[in-house]
Amino acid sequence: MNTWARVRHELITIIVLTLLLLAMAMLSAPVASAGDEPRVQSNGAVEYLSGGIGKDEADALKQQSADYALTLEFASARSAEGDASPGAYLADVKVDIRDAQGRQMLNTTAEGPLLLVRLPPGDYTVVADWNGVRKEHGVDLPEGARRHVVFMW
Repeated sequence: MNTWARVRHELITIIVLTLLLLAMAMLSAPVASAGDEPRVQSNGAVEYLSGGIGKDEADALKQQSADYALTLEFASARSAEGDASPGAYLADVKVDIRDAQGRQMLNTTAEGPLLLVRLPPGDYTVVADWNGVRKEHGVDLPEGARRHVVFMW
């Protein structure tokens, strides 16, 4: 094989390998992002999803909200230091949900501004605490109903 044929063969090999690597990288990208989505967690018989940090994660949770009876959303009513815009989303909100008999159904800390909770029909009291400020909201969940409650601080 002459020099030109060897160089051409090596160039073709490099191009083919590069294209294969690019194709593998593109195919693996969706798998990597799917792993970043919030996982269903449980507290006894109650399942929930927590997160919503970033547009992609928030959109994914909003799409899944139809499968959950209760959606809780956490936001600030105003900026604490003047540099964040009013209505900024909050994370690390402590949440306690109790049924009408006072039994604890869920006790968790929201990992983002959205918390989706699968609850049976009934009346509930939701207590949310952020930075020591406690908010309480009663929620009635009839059979097949979905509720969206926004907590503002």
